[in-house]
Amino acid sequence: MASKFNRKFAFVVAGFVAAAALLVVAAIVVNVTYIQNADRHIRAGDELMAQGKVREAFQMYGRAVNKKPNEVRYIEKMESALAKTVAQNAGQALEDYRSWIGLKRARTRAQPTDMAQWQMLLDAVEAESELYEQGNGWLNLETAAKEMKDAMPAGSPGLRVADETMLHARAQREKYLTPAERGELDKALEAYLAQDAKSWRAWGALVDLRLADAARLRDAGQDQAAVRRTEQLDAAIAKMGKSLDANDPNAQYTMARAAFERGRFDAIVGSRLSRGKIDPKALAPDRKSTRLNSSHA
Repeated sequence: MASKFNRKFAFVVAGFVAAAALLVVAAIVVNVTYIQNADRHIRAGDELMAQGKVREAFQMYGRAVNKKPNEVRYIEKMESALAKTVAQNAGQALEDYRSWIGLKRARTRAQPTDMAQWQMLLDAVEAESELYEQGNGWLNLETAAKEMKDAMPAGSPGLRVADETMLHARAQREKYLTPAERGELDKALEAYLAQDAKSWRAWGALVDLRLADAARLRDAGQDQAAVRRTEQLDAAIAKMGKSLDANDPNAQYTMARAAFERGRFDAIVGSRLSRGKIDPKALAPDRKSTRLNSSHA
């Protein structure tokens, strides 16, 4: 019995040793196949770059990123190579642009809690947002901002940037929202501004939303509702003027744009166009020039 027991024990021990050896071998294989190969791909890409073969270098760097996707410096190598490539046709140019956007997303996957990586993606997506129909470009930006919000630690500055961008993007496609969704957006903007009253983006979004609502109600013949919405619009513009930093160029632009759009709205409606500031003398024809024109005739 003791002999059988010892044999079984020996087999078990031998099995564990063999399994451990296999794990070591697997680790070595992974290290050689992926990690070291990734570095070799980078060196090969550098050589191709030195030879002026930038597109081939871009593809070689891509192999390294596939093996080590969390290595931001590898992604930067791809971006550098892509920036130097020359597309041969429109299709290739579009493909290169999509690759560039993809690299910005790769950065966020490599460092998901780094606000700087997300900001690069948001800037890239926003730059193309107006190229799409039916607000799809802004929807892409809102989606990216939501992904950022999900990745940011609680209480971090990145969380505020994500919230602000989400609201800004949603407001840009307000005409595709339902009345209930626009109402929810209005409340969300007010709640955000209660926490960050100096956000020129949020103020601009709130003003644009209320201005569009007032115009929509007016066009629908709902005069009383349009008046109430216009009063809310004016309240927002007044509060914005008190809250924003007058020395901030972005804030200055937002306030000037709000004033212009508000004045244009009045001019179209015609009910609040102030004629008290019009100088009748400036509008009167110049008698002397009239006589001169008559004599030449």
